[in-house]
Amino acid sequence: NLFKEKEKWALAYGRDTFCADMNATELNESINNLLKRYLNSKLDMLTFLNNYEELVDDQRREEFKEDNKARETAPAMLYTNLLREAAKVYTPTIFEMVRKEALGVLDCNVDCLSEDAYKSKYKVTSMQSVKDHIVSFDSSNFTISCSCKKFEFIGILCCHALKVLDHLKVKQIPERYILKRWTKNAKSGVTTHVMVQTDDDKLHLAVRFNIVHDVLTKLATRALKNKEACKYLEDQAMIIIDG
Repeated sequence: NLFKEKEKWALAYGRDTFCADMNATELNESINNLLKRYLNSKLDMLTFLNNYEELVDDQRREEFKEDNKARETAPAMLYTNLLREAAKVYTPTIFEMVRKEALGVLDCNVDCLSEDAYKSKYKVTSMQSVKDHIVSFDSSNFTISCSCKKFEFIGILCCHALKVLDHLKVKQIPERYILKRWTKNAKSGVTTHVMVQTDDDKLHLAVRFNIVHDVLTKLATRALKNKEACKYLEDQAMIIIDG
């Protein structure tokens, strides 16, 4: 019946719901595969808890590595201002998705369907798709939406919306369409408070490193604005290191 074939039609009716481009099956498989590496039904409770703690530590460590990699590296050969700005804020994985959408703009054509004082509507056709997409833009509040619902579903603007923005001479992704969860600073203001009530001796090394790293990065960024402050910070750091 229709319900048994839901995989064929359900996504079409769920495009307004954010899912980070993951369906339930993919999410379950990913979590299950991860848990199987550390846990099984034969473990006693103590071993189970120890293994689970190890799992969490390893995941945090990998996240911290990726966070540092994202902060310290940047994609090369970015020819457009939109991509250069996107590379500064997005994580490498999400930037790659945005880059593909930006490249898709080259295969799109845009035609204006209607236009008034603030609102305009466009038809975007793509060589990669047999279906046309309708993009609406409101200049009064700088909002844009596409019938493909990629932003609502995944959290990044589609090539159709980017094509219209390019047509309107907008060379940056509007800030309201840059989700913090996809940025390099997604954890800012959160991670440093995760274990405030935990005894310091029990803090995991990875968490300690992340806390100190964030604090010192902010301190260094502020000190760089003043030569004397920078020298003072350097001297104090050497005192701590030598002591």
